[in-house]
Amino acid sequence: MSSHMMSEVEGMCSSVGLIHGGRLLFRGTPDEMVEMMLDTDEVRVEAKGMSATVVESIRKIEGVLSVEETKGGLTVRVRRGVEARPEISRMIMQGGAELLTIRKGDRMLEKAYIEALRDGADKAK
Repeated sequence: MSSHMMSEVEGMCSSVGLIHGGRLLFRGTPDEMVEMMLDTDEVRVEAKGMSATVVESIRKIEGVLSVEETKGGLTVRVRRGVEARPEISRMIMQGGAELLTIRKGDRMLEKAYIEALRDGADKAK
């Protein structure tokens, strides 16, 4: 399969290769590409009733790099390899908010693809 539609690739392929400018920048699994190309992970939170205090407490969790408020929740960027979801969940519940969903970010392969093309071969091996 040849595609630049990473959502399709992510759902269908167990192995990927990235060719740009006639050079093979990456070959491996989608997860390996995400890990190699991105320095951060994302956590998506959907919650009701989060106060500014709750959001601020999430910002202070070790490994959290940024917190962006979105419609109905948050996007939390964390340092690669940090599992912050349990602590984020705890902060939301302790703050009296209603946690609806918490999950890893989507379209991570697409973000890795964009980063690889932006950086060229700098990160790829």
